[in-house]
Amino acid sequence: MGGFGSGTWCRWSKRLTLEECPRIDVRYLKEHNFLKEGVSGTLSWTRRGEPSGAISCHYRNSSLTLTYSYCKDEEAPRSVTEHVSVEWTPCHFGGQRPWLRCPCCNGRVMILARTGPRFLCRKCHNLPYGSQTEMRIDRLIRKVRKIRKKVGASDDLQEPIWRKPKGMHQKTFDRYANEDEAIIDEINAYIKAKFQLCGERIPRGFLL
Repeated sequence: MGGFGSGTWCRWSKRLTLEECPRIDVRYLKEHNFLKEGVSGTLSWTRRGEPSGAISCHYRNSSLTLTYSYCKDEEAPRSVTEHVSVEWTPCHFGGQRPWLRCPCCNGRVMILARTGPRFLCRKCHNLPYGSQTEMRIDRLIRKVRKIRKKVGASDDLQEPIWRKPKGMHQKTFDRYANEDEAIIDEINAYIKAKFQLCGERIPRGFLL
């Protein structure tokens, strides 16, 4: 099991975001020829490498028909059919761009997401973007992971950067190592302030 920063358990905000939901992106549909008259196909999703859902879709007369099963808690699965209008607008340099019309508000959007039985727009589901729920610590962790990827170091932030990759200049490696150390210090300071604000003691081994 990884240490702090090795997974998502360090995340303070637990609000569901758009990126965490099954989504239908009209750009993907167009690129993969789902928006051609009479075409039928299947859209599927994975979560952590495992299948997490699939739907059938059929495009006809500028309308996308979605058919899928929905199951809530311990209830028996039920079949759902959703009709989504597709609107095409001209591009400045020729061609046409497709849009999806939200089945609830009729808003013109590129992405529909599902949190319950229906695929609706982000606003109807009251879903924020992932970046909107990020806190300072989320951005720091993302930044330090990018540095560690460049030097081939572990994602476990409790493990120090100690080996220079072959072919990398020592000066470049030292700069990455110093940046990593500075960010880790800032993360630790954030954790300390967070626990002090809550009036709690920091668990032993929790700091990086």
